[in-house]
Amino acid sequence: MTTSFRVLNLPPLPDIPEPFRGRQLVVIDGAVLASDQRGSEILSALRDLGPELDTFGRVPVASLARLHMDPEGPTPGASNAVVLAGMPEEAIRAFVDLAGPASQATLFVNEIRQLGGALSRPHPGAGAMPTLDGEFLVLGAGIAATPEMGAAARRDARRAKGGHTREPDISATRHQPVRAASSLGRWPCFARS
Repeated sequence: MTTSFRVLNLPPLPDIPEPFRGRQLVVIDGAVLASDQRGSEILSALRDLGPELDTFGRVPVASLARLHMDPEGPTPGASNAVVLAGMPEEAIRAFVDLAGPASQATLFVNEIRQLGGALSRPHPGAGAMPTLDGEFLVLGAGIAATPEMGAAARRDARRAKGGHTREPDISATRHQPVRAASSLGRWPCFARS
């Protein structure tokens, strides 16, 4: 199983379904490569939390690209990410401080993605970056529809990477970042830190 934990800050826009407009939501998504019975066993602890909406279910492999609900077309945005070797308590607290209800977060999404597994094992012909060395990816991304929104998104997305702010620094925990990435409206380019 691989998972993603996201805090979404949805603006009150008409393109967003009415029940979710203007809300801060926690979204957990993932993929399980197992039987339906084993998948249900793995997901039971999440389902016991009583989610408002549960969309986990068997889907064709081709639909996995849409599982994360990322925009399919070009979208102006700003993001920063850091790959961490681990997720100790202080990193979790820093993430909640950055993205939680008291954070005043302006980013559209703050996310923790589980890595490891197949991503940590090199495969022949995998290309220039055949593995990701860390266990978790922490990402902050915002919409940059205007220059002001872009500046705010860049400022707030830097916080997860330990940018020049007074905010909690997830990457300053004892599990130092493995790789860091930045992006403004394009895919991040990973570089050794």
